[in-house]
Amino acid sequence: MAYIGVSPSNGVRRKHTYTATAAQTSFTGAGAEGITLSYLDSNYVDVYQNGVKLSEADYTSTTGTTVVLATGAFVSDMVEIVVYDVFSVADTVSKSAGGTFDGNITAAGTITVTGNADLNGDLDVDGTSNLDVVDIDGTVNMASTALVTGVLTANGGAVFNEGSADVDFRVESNGNANMLFVDGGNDRVYIGKNATGSTFNAKLQIEDTGAAAGIAIHRANAGTGQGNLNFSKSRAATIGDNTVVQDDDNLGAIVWSGADGTDRATPAAQIHSAVDGTPGSNDMPGRLIFSTTADGAAAVTERMRVTAAGDLLIGKTTTALGTAGHRISSAVGTFVRDGGGALIVHRLSNDGNLLEFYKDSTLVGTIKSNGGVTLDIDGGGDRVGLAFTASAYLPRKNGSLSDNTNDLGDGSRRFDDFFATNNAINTSDRNEKQDIAELSDAETRVAVACKSLLRKFRWKDAVASKGDNARTHFGIIAQDLQDAFAAESLDASDYAMFCSDTWWEKEISVDAVEADEANEIQAKDAYTYTDTKQEATTGYTEKTRLGVRYGELLAFIISAI
Repeated sequence: MAYIGVSPSNGVRRKHTYTATAAQTSFTGAGAEGITLSYLDSNYVDVYQNGVKLSEADYTSTTGTTVVLATGAFVSDMVEIVVYDVFSVADTVSKSAGGTFDGNITAAGTITVTGNADLNGDLDVDGTSNLDVVDIDGTVNMASTALVTGVLTANGGAVFNEGSADVDFRVESNGNANMLFVDGGNDRVYIGKNATGSTFNAKLQIEDTGAAAGIAIHRANAGTGQGNLNFSKSRAATIGDNTVVQDDDNLGAIVWSGADGTDRATPAAQIHSAVDGTPGSNDMPGRLIFSTTADGAAAVTERMRVTAAGDLLIGKTTTALGTAGHRISSAVGTFVRDGGGALIVHRLSNDGNLLEFYKDSTLVGTIKSNGGVTLDIDGGGDRVGLAFTASAYLPRKNGSLSDNTNDLGDGSRRFDDFFATNNAINTSDRNEKQDIAELSDAETRVAVACKSLLRKFRWKDAVASKGDNARTHFGIIAQDLQDAFAAESLDASDYAMFCSDTWWEKEISVDAVEADEANEIQAKDAYTYTDTKQEATTGYTEKTRLGVRYGELLAFIISAI
């Protein structure tokens, strides 16, 4: 049956019993019944002391939680406080049949609805137009607009357009009506607009009139990690499938384009990546390709690529040496051009090195500009060099022009023929000579003997190369000249007409080389060559070659005629 009160067990009155202490006047909190004292109206409070009901003049009850005696109680006095529930019935609705309240309903506690709650007007919480907290365990269906001016918080998942209807989702910011726009019919997401562009019908599109038209990726991390922008591709037509890609498949691209007065569909530049080899599990060789659009063109053209092998190719797509273009890698740099200079090195303003050559971090040679018009080639350290002037090749040594320091060839490495319009000019200035004297009698006898020592002969290497076609030469045999001086007790090595050069040499074998087109290596057969040293070296054989300065020899012979 129905009841009036707090609960069936309490009825319409609550009793609170306290045992007083000496001179106690204030009674509050839970009594012997374990119920905390509380009341709404002091007119509905009765106080008993040792079974005698006190008049209202004997106590005060105004706080709602405390009763204060006018005179302090004695020890062990029993004080009973009886509180009566206060209620009034303004309207009633049948529990079984239901009904309608014509006015407002105010509840200090919780209203629990096990069925549906139909609201024809607004739902007002806390007396304001703001909906503070709504806890909904089931589904909320709204046929019209839901307006939330405060914060909308979802602790669980939130699904929009779960029925896959052709409806849009829009988030408006303070300055942009389409800060975020989901196009339900075209399956697109826009930021800053509400329709696809004319250039790229991409899933995500961003537009803005200011510097904010962009994407910023930042990673806050105390380590070496970075933010990422990742592109990937598979050969599958199903989302989530990992069918392996193939050689030359494009994996991703960054494209730049601009409005040309008609649309924004024509690209100006592009960087894209492609598979550069045969991929496999945890193996994805790739190349990066840089392209630009030429003036007057509507499509990009490849200008440069970085291959899976680490080669930088400019103006070419292969490492083949016979293809025009440039290649730079950790192993080699090649510059190939059909017509014009393949490599241009330009130094501005002052003179200095144009090229520097190193071996094991040590400078071994330079090519430099000198005086604005002269090209100098120098070996490293105290090596010889050569200067190219307007009318002469000048000797250089130790990085500067030199005089009377350099030889052309040596005893073990000779030039063959010398072609010239005029003979060599030998310095014969008296100012640069000393010990000038006539020939001694012994020297004169050697000169006379030399006249009869002239012979005709053929070079052995010429016969080996040309056979019977090897030509005959005339001259003196250096050993005969040496013997002629010795016959007169003279040392031929004291005279500049006689030359003797000694070195040490060894035959070096080189294995055959297989062709490697990727690294521009041509096939070579095995071969041997002779390595020479100017000082005695273990494993090397000593060699001596004699020679004659014919200019001085002929002058020597003529002096005796």
